[in-house]
Amino acid sequence: MKCLEKIISFIRIPYVVALEFSRHNRKLYKDRQLSIKNSISDNLTMIENHKKKVLNAIAVLEKRNFPEIDELLNSVGACYDKATSLLDDYFDEHSVLTLINDTWNSDLPEDFLDELQNNQQVMAPLELSEIYGICDDGEKRYKKENPPGYKDAKEKDGIRKYSDLIWWKEVIQYARKSRKNIVLVTDDVKEDWWKIDKKFVKFETKK
Repeated sequence: MKCLEKIISFIRIPYVVALEFSRHNRKLYKDRQLSIKNSISDNLTMIENHKKKVLNAIAVLEKRNFPEIDELLNSVGACYDKATSLLDDYFDEHSVLTLINDTWNSDLPEDFLDELQNNQQVMAPLELSEIYGICDDGEKRYKKENPPGYKDAKEKDGIRKYSDLIWWKEVIQYARKSRKNIVLVTDDVKEDWWKIDKKFVKFETKK
């Protein structure tokens, strides 16, 4: 983030990219909630499973004539029960909701996007008629496997499968209107964006 802050004045985000981020960011928030809730049950399950393994291993000693096995089983079992009780008490005393909120207090990517939006560094959305035109063009392009985004045709439906093509057109439109050169930064590595050569990776998007 420190690197991005150094060049923030030069950064522009396509409208569709910002929209996709907002959509998926909420899902990640829900996933984070679920993972915290699952971590509680996972801890308790882990203790119970380990308790069974240890007690089974101790029970084998009885067949080998070790003395006072019942007392040992009860003592060891009580230790695991104590551990379970400690965790139960801990989670009862500490609100799960508070834990969830604390893990999401600092959402740096969302804060960064908010700053870009406030500074009008998110590109203006295309007109609906332009989007429909891009979708029609995209249908023809994808049949010929012209990049970008034709791989999405198999994974998505409706307008969403043309998202990559739409924001690519946004970038081209912005470059033309602002008369500026663009350095496109993306972590998409599918072949519908890149041509892989033996010696190098070549950007393969067509207008």
